[in-house]
Amino acid sequence: MSKLRIAYLATDVYGGRGGIALYNRDVLASLVADDGVGQPIVLPRIVGNGADAVPDAVDWRPGDSGSLPAYIFRALQTCLRDGPFDLIYCGHTNLLPVAALMKRMTGAPILLAIYGVEAWTPFLRRAARHGLKSVDHCLTISEYTSARFRSWSGFAKDKMTLVPNAIHLDQFGMGPKRADLVEKYGLADKSVVMIFGRMDALELHKGFDEIIEAMPGIIAQRPNARLVLAGDGDGQPGLQNKATALGLADHVIFTGEVPEAEKADYFRLADAYVMPSRQEGFGFVHLEAMACGIPAVASIADGSREAVREGMIGKLVDPGDRASIVKTTLAALDVPKHVPEGLSYFEFDAFARRLNDCVRLVATQRRIAMA
Repeated sequence: MSKLRIAYLATDVYGGRGGIALYNRDVLASLVADDGVGQPIVLPRIVGNGADAVPDAVDWRPGDSGSLPAYIFRALQTCLRDGPFDLIYCGHTNLLPVAALMKRMTGAPILLAIYGVEAWTPFLRRAARHGLKSVDHCLTISEYTSARFRSWSGFAKDKMTLVPNAIHLDQFGMGPKRADLVEKYGLADKSVVMIFGRMDALELHKGFDEIIEAMPGIIAQRPNARLVLAGDGDGQPGLQNKATALGLADHVIFTGEVPEAEKADYFRLADAYVMPSRQEGFGFVHLEAMACGIPAVASIADGSREAVREGMIGKLVDPGDRASIVKTTLAALDVPKHVPEGLSYFEFDAFARRLNDCVRLVATQRRIAMA
């Protein structure tokens, strides 16, 4: 049987900083490692600075990513020049209208990836709602997102596959706190609570406010406690003002942007990773923290509870219950550092098996129908 031919629509991939870009990189790494899949043709909507990181096995076609009409033209041109395809992988709901046009031209099934808040409520754009009618199967990173998506879309549960984020365990691992970072942030002999993420003013749902507000209660019982907020964004000044207003200026540390290559070193500064979020589709940073041996506290209110496997490999907390955040954080600070065995559920090899099984299921259905 000939190799599967896949057209891949993505927002951003190589060079992208966000979780969706990382997910796309892992999906493509899984596809190119499968002997039954041909070279995927990737059409990115956003082109970052990582073109030099594109694997040779990926047919990378960035084109004029800044122009939507040019992107649509490139997608349709790809259908004419390179079709037929066995699958159209749609890496974001915003790209559904383009995927639907490609399906009309080639007849290939659409596999749509959904992540979180973008799929929790009905799509605002009519073209996206119309494009959803063309979707044959959905890939979702959490059961939480799957349930919220199905609640309004009517999408059949048996046409959805759970493929949670992958963790590359070889890129993390336990280790000592890096001495220069301990000195830089004044963390010697301190109990360090950490939260990591993008601090966008319009999207402060990751638990930054909640953990800052809980710190006075934590410090009352653990005077040497410090809170490290790793990451940057336009919401940082507001968070700094809140910390100052609560008298926490000497107890809360903002690192600014963390270089990707130093991520593990920053996680290892922590004694507990606490993210009492409200709108996380999954909460991948919990996996990164746990892969460094840091005890993790996730929210019971969103998809991040699945990152700690419903409490099996981490602790759960209600983001609306400050006393519970204080109590659970203090308990997490006393947990010895270790990489939980259950984290292997998310390792890359397991991710690749789930992803490739789903791709084969959807793509081969077309081949069977045409036989």
